Amino acid sequence: MNKHLLSIYTKLVILVIFFFSLQSCGTNDWSVPKALKAFLTLVDQIDDDNDTVGGFGAGAHNQTEWNIVDEWVELQPGQTSGDFTSRVMDAGSSVSWASIMWTPQRPLYKELPDNSQSETAYSEGNANMTGSVLLMHMNESDGTIEDTSGNNNDGTAYGGVTYGAAGRFNT
Repeated sequence: MNKHLLSIYTKLVILVIFFFSLQSCGTNDWSVPKALKAFLTLVDQIDDDNDTVGGFGAGAHNQTEWNIVDEWVELQPGQTSGDFTSRVMDAGSSVSWASIMWTPQRPLYKELPDNSQSETAYSEGNANMTGSVLLMHMNESDGTIEDTSGNNNDGTAYGGVTYGAAGRFNT
């Protein structure tokens, strides 16, 4: 649909203020914050522009930046947190908003699927666990470390393992 036709059909005001705080895993590996991206996807916007001047990427940045190639807001290099408040988007007239919904583009901070299953809920980054031989979440409180791949390759902890420790590997 071209933007002229879109402006005729779109008679609503989008007053959306996105505020989010991106937190890293607390590592010194700066590739981790790059994985923590907030995705702002163009949705029937009149100006059909995602740039930082007047598009969806415009707004107030604090330690964040608009990635022109991938069309998303991300943390600036070396930053472990930041926030972004979007510009006001006006489609031409006032309307009431009853709800707003966020759909992540890819999984983040989720366990991989058990029993050789595959994810399908995301537009990108779905994990395909078909044919997995071993999957250990290592979130047991004691005892055997369970293999959740469905292959029963459970493990036994030894050497002073501490169960129940918060965090992820390399944190």
